[in-house]
Amino acid sequence: MGRERCYARRLMDMFQDVPASPRTLAARPAPFRLVGQALGEIRSRRRLIGYLARADMKKKGADTLFGNVWWVLDPLLQMGVYVVLVTVIFQRSREAYPLFILAAILPWKWFASSMSDAITSVTGQERLIKQIQFPKLVLPLAAMLGAIGQFAFGLIPLVAMMILLYPTRISLALAWIPVVAVVQLVFTLSLGIVLAGLNVFFRDIGNLARHVLRLWFYLSPALYGADTVLDLSIEHPTIATIMRLNPFYPIRTGARIGADCIVGRDAFIDIEVVIGDRVKIQNLALIYHGVTVEDGVFIGPGAILTNDRYPRAITATGDLARADDWQVSPIVLRYGCSIGAGAVVVGGVEVGRFATVGAGAVVTRTVTDHALVAGNPARRIGWVCACGARLVDSTGAPAPSDPSVYAIDPDLCCRSCDRRYRYVPDTETLIERSSLRQGAPA
Repeated sequence: MGRERCYARRLMDMFQDVPASPRTLAARPAPFRLVGQALGEIRSRRRLIGYLARADMKKKGADTLFGNVWWVLDPLLQMGVYVVLVTVIFQRSREAYPLFILAAILPWKWFASSMSDAITSVTGQERLIKQIQFPKLVLPLAAMLGAIGQFAFGLIPLVAMMILLYPTRISLALAWIPVVAVVQLVFTLSLGIVLAGLNVFFRDIGNLARHVLRLWFYLSPALYGADTVLDLSIEHPTIATIMRLNPFYPIRTGARIGADCIVGRDAFIDIEVVIGDRVKIQNLALIYHGVTVEDGVFIGPGAILTNDRYPRAITATGDLARADDWQVSPIVLRYGCSIGAGAVVVGGVEVGRFATVGAGAVVTRTVTDHALVAGNPARRIGWVCACGARLVDSTGAPAPSDPSVYAIDPDLCCRSCDRRYRYVPDTETLIERSSLRQGAPA
């Protein structure tokens, strides 16, 4: 009896930390003022929000054999169901699918449970609301913040799976998880507060939300990849467009982008594109599926990296071409190379280390290291240094591309950083003979 009184007294103290802001019907406050008042009420009731969130977490683990261990077991069991369904029954396996589906389940379970708890958070506390005056915004916030703990526990099997089974998937790109989580948290809180308010007036919201959330998950590229959406867009373009509008679509199908990269406005990076560290991608660049970009690469504005060597809209029989009717021709951009503005790199081509493709060039064959190419089709017109400057020969003139010119003096020099290179006729490449001078630009 004494513990119950202590509990009730503690709860009452939290409700009465700060008196609720008075409301008046004389004049309706401006929208920004209402937002400011709401933030002030949240800040003043932060102890109450934290207490209700912790109480909700404890309640979900009560009366069960494993308790809160279900936060780890539940996504693993759900992952097992989908792995059997997709890879065994539907025979649509893909690389590292268990890791793929678990990484999709965790944020979705966080979102779905937050929505379900938020919708009933106000209507489920009807007796408490009638007895005590406090900001009702506290209830959906506490319900949704409590789900963060479940998401954090769910990351444990994900990290363990990556370390033990998929160590090659570990990269610096994982550092973006907190950033993506914050974006999802803001979206979840906003939508949850709106639905909690609507459910006060329309109790059908709770019943409808269960079906909408289930359909929403199936419309997200979790059970399938984004390549399935591309196939679907051929026969059902409207459905494919709706699926791409899903806020969870870009989060789950994003390409692998390294650290310290800069991506310009309206640049398109297709599914499963691999981009290294310190890469600069300028405005309107188009990088399609099958492209691998190593570290330190520059891709100019409007550059296009294709993936179909022999593009056709229809097959030889006149039928509409589908994904199975053509083969991806990969492109590899090696370390430190540069692709000029408006250049086109055709599928199946490799651009060598520190090579430079001139603006507007159309690259149809492999470019050797340090080569400078231009034109349509692109041809080698000279050589460039690692710093990007054009190399000169022993006479001080720009080094030409003809190997016979270097028979007398095969050394090439960079006026900018004093690096020296020697031409190798057998491989038509350069080897560096000396490093840059002290203080020269890299």
